[in-house]
Amino acid sequence: MAAPGRTPSVHTAASHSAVRTPAQRSRRIPAVAALCAGLAAAAAVAREAFAGAALRAATGSPVPARRTALKAEAFDPFGIKEAFKGAMGGVLDGSGTDEPPSRLEEEMMLEIFEKYDEDRDGILKLDEFNALQRATEGEDAVYNQDQLTDLLRSVNSGIKEPEKGMPFVDYRRLYAESRLKKAYGTDVTRDHVKVFGVAGGQAADRAQAALKKEAEEAAKAGPAVGSAVVIQGLSGAKELNGQTAHVVAPTEAEADMVAEGRLILELADGERVALKPTNVKVAETKSID
Repeated sequence: MAAPGRTPSVHTAASHSAVRTPAQRSRRIPAVAALCAGLAAAAAVAREAFAGAALRAATGSPVPARRTALKAEAFDPFGIKEAFKGAMGGVLDGSGTDEPPSRLEEEMMLEIFEKYDEDRDGILKLDEFNALQRATEGEDAVYNQDQLTDLLRSVNSGIKEPEKGMPFVDYRRLYAESRLKKAYGTDVTRDHVKVFGVAGGQAADRAQAALKKEAEEAAKAGPAVGSAVVIQGLSGAKELNGQTAHVVAPTEAEADMVAEGRLILELADGERVALKPTNVKVAETKSID
């Protein structure tokens, strides 16, 4: 902050990035104007919707039973949330980052889908999808066919036959993609608890088994080419135990030994040996390229 009675020079302010040039400010004006226009449009839609609802209530006219495509959220008969999302779509899109779901989350998605895919065709047809909706969102969250088709097109604009129902790949997107999680308020852990109860279902056991299998396969495969390793546990060539070597790519002549599950190692003196993964451990030194 400048001292009282003094005006900071342009050089000082610019060097601390405290002043934007007129050109920089002018570039921000369209974005701010667009945001204000979007908010104004959403407010106008809201006022019109509420006015119509009040008129219908005064005259005794029934409220239209229109349901929006955003049915992972609460029922929105007047489309107010949908209109606001349309105005704010450009602001919301890209505001989050997609982090890959954990193994447990993947298993929870699959287990929920499998429970409601009664005919095991890999697609949630309308009745199957609505059974899932009732379990996770309540009776008011059911769709008709047109609404489900619209939802699928909003989730995946390139979907080929949305009238057939929701494939697993698009169902997974609702939980895995940040833009869809934000728009529809999805939470796979919450929905899994609603469907199977606390600590219910087999997702946790399946995830643990999958992780164990991956670890076992990684252990069998052994260290990657370029890794520094220490030889251990040999009974027939004990003189190699404790020596450091590097995993190297096999030659054509060594292909048979690799097929047997052995690693090709190069010792410090250039000698090459073929050992089982159980006879090496990764050294503390860094891998070579």
